[in-house]
Amino acid sequence: MGYAFLYGVFGSLLGSSLGAFLYERMLKPALGTPEADGRARAFWLLFAVLDVVAAAGLVLFARRFGADTEETRRQARAVMRGVYAAVLLVGGVFLYVAFSSTPVQARTAVQAAIFIALGTGGLLMGGRESPPARS
Repeated sequence: MGYAFLYGVFGSLLGSSLGAFLYERMLKPALGTPEADGRARAFWLLFAVLDVVAAAGLVLFARRFGADTEETRRQARAVMRGVYAAVLLVGGVFLYVAFSSTPVQARTAVQAAIFIALGTGGLLMGGRESPPARS
């Protein structure tokens, strides 16, 4: 299955931490106040917008790089190097957050290690030559 479930790994790791972060900053302070309803609406709207942006990105990627040519493979590899570099950067941010907190956040440190491994692995694998185009 290869990378078939990689989206779930990213979504689970990033989504749970992002959700917890936003909950602590947006919703928790408003609990029991008149502004709680508006903040809850903004909280869920933010996630809906993120979903639409992600779906649009996948559609654009598929349309742009759907044809199997040497040029589209070269361009797709460049885009994916950027994506994996961003994953590596997210891992670094998570690592910083994990160890700058008191007490150290072990769960976030493990998430950081996974992001760093995925980003590094993607960059290393993306640097390899791809097979020739199919006829």
